[in-house]
This record gives sequence, structure tokens and C-alpha cells, in this order.
Amino acid sequence: MLVAILVALPGCTDSFEGKGCMEISAEQSSCASRHDVAPEDLSFEGSSECRYEIVEINGEGKRSEQTRTSPYPGQPSRTEVVCCYPVTVVDYENVACGGTAGRPYYDGGVPRSAPLQQRGTAAFAPGLRAVAWAQAGAGEHASVASFSRLVLELMALGAPTALLSEAHQAALDEIRHAETCWAFAGSLGLNVEVGAFPFAESLQFDLTLEALAATTVRDGCVAETLGALLLAAAAKAAPETDVRCALEQMASEEAGHAVFSYRVVAWALARGGAKVRAAVREAFENARFEPDLRELALRASVDVEILRGALNQGIAEVLRPATIALLAA
Repeated sequence: MLVAILVALPGCTDSFEGKGCMEISAEQSSCASRHDVAPEDLSFEGSSECRYEIVEINGEGKRSEQTRTSPYPGQPSRTEVVCCYPVTVVDYENVACGGTAGRPYYDGGVPRSAPLQQRGTAAFAPGLRAVAWAQAGAGEHASVASFSRLVLELMALGAPTALLSEAHQAALDEIRHAETCWAFAGSLGLNVEVGAFPFAESLQFDLTLEALAATTVRDGCVAETLGALLLAAAAKAAPETDVRCALEQMASEEAGHAVFSYRVVAWALARGGAKVRAAVREAFENARFEPDLRELALRASVDVEILRGALNQGIAEVLRPATIALLAA
């Protein structure tokens, strides 16, 4: 149980139950005890487009034979004897993985967040809802890094101080959001502490107006606009007063961050002309926002279909009109 919780905490991961196998000799009549096998001894056959890791062995192995077909024409297939164990698998590149609010921090195109660790011993076993709140806090914490990097990029491009001030205020909001999420996790039995943020040795910056505008479209105009709408929908449906109040506050502040993002893009458009306009148009056309609606539904204790409806409505009634207005200015 604890392993599954800690695996879920670092951020953008998704776990599921699967089967991990290891090849054995044909003479071996039984499988080794699960306690004598390490997760790294087993392999999980999944899509080559994703990075999977076996993190826990959940039961005893079962001996079986399987036939492997050679990928090379003319080569015969072969039969191998394996022991397969029930395991917990983590998918680190699940495209549906993502928070529902906050500005993500990317490193090389991959979202990053700081690792979390459980602090102390819980009086009772924390459940999936506690994990969801802790994981959401890690995402909000990562937004602090994202806004901090944005400040440096804006300064390098000569942005007005009003935009710098708004970016700093947004970072402070995200700190408060992270603390709120972790407080809810603690109330549900999962007290956490945050570790060192996994920055790359060399930080990457968007130092052209086109690049800055494009990333702001993706992370702010799209992600934060729709994230704020989802938080508002979750708050409206949440049955618990304290959760409802917290989500309302977060939704209001994330909406402010979304408006700020549109102001940043509008400034870049005014400064950069046709090249920036082309970059912005392309960024809106290619933007993908695939939030983890199940996580937010679990945190707020609401039906996930309510959030799915709010997402579709937000795209049609808020995001598209706002984008058209921005590009028409």
C-alpha cells in the first residue's frame, strides 16, 4: 500500500496492475518465491512508446511456456519457459496524465514535479483520495518553478514591470495552492514533505517572442483557462463545505492566471507582429489539454461526468471565443 502511495506522489505518473515475467530454465519446475525476486528482475511487455516500470510484486509466480515469433523473415519461432508474477506497473509517459490546474513546468517537453515523501506514521491508512490531494499539491508546487522561469524570460525580452509583478503574484498563489492540497492530504492521513525539485543541470529558456508566446498559449491560455473552469465546476458540485471553499478560491486565482497569460500573449503579438501571430495561431491549433479528471473528481467527491461536461463547455464557450478575440485584435 505505501509503495503504491509513494509511487503516485511524484507527479505525472499512472499505475495499474499487470504481469511481470522472467525467463527460467526448462528444467526448473517451479517459480521462486516473490520474496526472492526483485521488481527489476521482471520485464513488462507494453507499448514501446511509453516508459514502464515495475514497482511492486503482489503475488506468487506462475510457470508457463510462451512462444516468441522472430521479427526476422525466415527465422523460426522459439519456445521459452517463464515465471510470471502479478505486479504494479507505473506508466511515466501516460498521455492522459496531467493536473487540472496550475501552469506545468516542462523540461525537454516532459512535465516535472518535485518528489514527495510520507512524513511520520499515519494513525490510519490513507486512501486514494489522500494520494490525489498530495499529487495535486506536487503539480501546484511545480507551477511555482514555471512562473519563476517565466519572469526571467519576460525580463530578457524587455517586458513591462506590470507583467513581472503579475507573474510573481501567480507564483505566490501556487505556493498557497500546494499548501492547501497538502493540508487536505494530511487531514486524510497522508502527511507529506517535498523534496528537491529535479531541475536539469542547464535550464532552458524561451528567449524569442515567438517561443514565449507559443508556450504561454499552451501552459496558460489553454491549460490554466480550462483548469480554472474545471476547478469551478468541481467546487460547485462538491458536497463538503471546506473542499468547496478551497476549490472556489483556487479556481478564482487560476482564472486570474489565465487572464494574465492572455495579456502576455497580447503583449508579444503587439511587439512581434506577423511571426509571433503565426506562432500563436499554430500553438492554439496544436495545443492538447488532457487533464486527469478522475483525480479532481476524487478530490472533490464529484461525478467525473460533471467535469467532462464542464471541460467540453469551457472549450466551446470560453476558450474558442477568447482565442478568436485575441487573434482578431
